[in-house]
Amino acid sequence: MFNKRKIVYFFTFILTCLSILFFSNQWSNNNLIAMDDIDHRIDWSQEIIKIDEDCKEDYQNFFRTNFTDETVQIEQVATQLKTLKQETGKNAAAIWVWSYPEALELAIITAENKPVGKRFSDVNALEIDTVIDQYTNYITKPFSSQQSSTSSASAQKLYEWIIKPLETQLQQENIDTLIICVGPRLRSIPFAAFSDGTNFLVEKYSISMVPSFALTNLDISRKNQDEIQILAMGMSNFEFLSPLPGVTLEINNIVPAPWDGVKMTENLFTLENLRTQREQNPYEIIHLATHAKFQPGDPADSFIQLSDRPLTLTDIRDLNWHSPPVSLLTLSACETAMGDAEAELGFGGLAVQSGVRSALGSYWQVSDAGTLALMSEFYQHLKSYETKTDLLLKSDALRDTQVSMINRQVYIADGQLRSTRGNLSLPSISTQFGDEDLSHPFYWAPFTIIGSPW
Repeated sequence: MFNKRKIVYFFTFILTCLSILFFSNQWSNNNLIAMDDIDHRIDWSQEIIKIDEDCKEDYQNFFRTNFTDETVQIEQVATQLKTLKQETGKNAAAIWVWSYPEALELAIITAENKPVGKRFSDVNALEIDTVIDQYTNYITKPFSSQQSSTSSASAQKLYEWIIKPLETQLQQENIDTLIICVGPRLRSIPFAAFSDGTNFLVEKYSISMVPSFALTNLDISRKNQDEIQILAMGMSNFEFLSPLPGVTLEINNIVPAPWDGVKMTENLFTLENLRTQREQNPYEIIHLATHAKFQPGDPADSFIQLSDRPLTLTDIRDLNWHSPPVSLLTLSACETAMGDAEAELGFGGLAVQSGVRSALGSYWQVSDAGTLALMSEFYQHLKSYETKTDLLLKSDALRDTQVSMINRQVYIADGQLRSTRGNLSLPSISTQFGDEDLSHPFYWAPFTIIGSPW
């Protein structure tokens, strides 16, 4: 009897140990990406390649240009992220999001080279579209029912679907930068204002959006010259478009401080001057304060308005901003036909089509004073990073700016812009709603880094 009892205890002990080991491994795998059940039936390396290739083809078909025959290399992405971490201290994750009619797919790669993902069959494109419409209504209307339950729920629902499944891995690996490639419909919404119910996504991570990783150079940007300079151009008055009275003040608040460079406004803002200035000096940053519209249809229908003509998305490639490369192109007053598949391809493909490493643009046009506030703060943070690291950490500078606006460190009161740079009088700007609290996503969320975060 005693021997039988010992045998039972022995096998019970063995089974208990095996159960603990099994569930421990299961917890470990789930904890890696915080997904209930990673779909091991899918080869996620191949799935990432497929998603990225589909994204690349969307842009190449829209622009009718073969940007590259290369496909994304999983090992290369992981190696780039690891190199960037070693050389800059930035810890980034590459993320792919694709909405199918019957499911939502998420995939992620980090410097640890773990391509994993999950297909959520309980989330479909129709449901996502409905929430995106609610989200768009919330972030683009700052003074109408901005705190309604539907509005706040949409930002949280998008966070729950797209970010939360990755959250445990992002936290365990101390990720600070998200480089995100998305499919149709998701391309025309800012991820920065997704919310966990307490904080916006941008309060946790720096964010950049890429058309596809095969079309994006993630290598560290090397300077064209010893001192980085900016070419700042723009105009205030237009024949057929609304005036932008804050342009001169915006540009004067960037050049000569905090950045050295050249500025040209109004009738000097011509295509010839834009072309020759860049040919004569390899400016790292080009700032254009003017109307830019990304519209449905042919790329030639989307344009940046110069004083003498519109510069279309078709024409912009002829400016050769890839040689030597422009590190950052900023369009401070652009707007996109949100929700339109062609318009979002124009905006999302801006960096690739123009040949620049990164672009900073907005999904919708913000008030004159709001734009001035964001741009003034952004270039101050960008200069601070450049001074400290000798690098243009663009997504970090934008994140710092947006967080400052969320925390009401940047606002407008009594005819002055109050910011971390001090106070700036706004004599020529009449704000649409009087004194402005710029903490609502309407003011800061539309501005997005497209392309390399650095």
